[in-house]
This record gives sequence, C-alpha cells and structure tokens, in this order.
Amino acid sequence: MDYAPIGDMNDLLRLVAERAPKDAAQAIDVDAARLARAIKHSRHTRVGFLPATPHTNVQGTAATVGRALTLLTEQLVLVLDPERTTAPRESPVGSTAEALFAAPLAPGLVRMVPFAPAPTGAKVESIRFLLHFAESDPEAWGQVLIDLSGCSLPGELLGVLRLVDAIVVVGTAGITTEADLKAAAKRVPAELAMGVLLVEG
Repeated sequence: MDYAPIGDMNDLLRLVAERAPKDAAQAIDVDAARLARAIKHSRHTRVGFLPATPHTNVQGTAATVGRALTLLTEQLVLVLDPERTTAPRESPVGSTAEALFAAPLAPGLVRMVPFAPAPTGAKVESIRFLLHFAESDPEAWGQVLIDLSGCSLPGELLGVLRLVDAIVVVGTAGITTEADLKAAAKRVPAELAMGVLLVEG
C-alpha cells in the first residue's frame, strides 16, 4: 500500500480523487453491514474499535465497516491507524514529525497514519493528532473509524473516551473467547458501548 504525505484536507481529498481504487466490487460482510447501518442511524461520527485480544485484525475490520459506510452514506470515511500497523516501518526521507500520511482503500475510503507510532503511555496524543487533522474540515467526511489497539494501558483508554462517540469491541470468530470479549467490554462505559463484532480470522 502506497502512502502519500498530506498537509491539509485539500491534499487528502485530492489524493482520494486521484488514487482511489476504481473497482469497488467487493462483498460486504453481513455483520459489518449491520454495524455500518447502526453507526449511520446513530449519527455517531467518531467510532473506536477496541480489540478483545492483541491479535485481532482491527484495521481489516475497520476497513470492511468503512466500505459499507461509504455505500450507505455516500460520504468520505476515514480509518485511523495510530499504531502505523499498515505502514512501512520507515517514514519517507524528508518527512517531518508533523507529517501525516494517507492511502485510499476504496472509493470514499481512506486510511491515515501519523509520522510514527506514539510511545507507550502517549497513545492518546497520536489519536488526538489524527483527529485534529480530520476535524480541521468536519464537513469533508462522514465518519472516522479509530483503531484503539494501542490503548492497552487503562489510562490510555480513559484518555480516548473523551475523543469518541462510541466504541465497538472486535473479536475473532473461533479464536476470541467469551471471557476475552467480556473483559474488553468491561473497559467500555455503557454510554459509549456499541456492541461486539466478531470477524473471520
């Protein structure tokens, strides 16, 4: 996946227009489509995805839900990867610490990553940085889907709670146990809980 540096929302919109994959003919998982519909009707704009275990594919899940959302809302959907799990280890030469990178995943769907993942204990700052960019032009997009994989420490998740409208717990079918799901769900306040989504491994 090729990431490009972006300086403002105009750069991002130009990137989506010029480089978004043209073939969007992909099957959408039924459960992901159901969640996308729930997000649309809830009017939540900032939704976090919290993995029940460290090995859950949160980025793949967010991308699948994002594709369904773009079809339902016909608006731009942003997928945030604060941990840079989908990006090269090395940032492009000449990049600055303030740089932000993006890669279109499908028409109307783009993933954004920071210059570098935040160190342990400072994950909230990385998420806040990406959200600050998105909220510089909130009319340009419909939803932001946020990977909360890096928020393993209790304090980190507490810091994120003020930044999101809802949180979905994500598990892997056949691998994630009921105990894992319950433990993750307990970390989410009732007013932010938007259920559990099990995905294929």
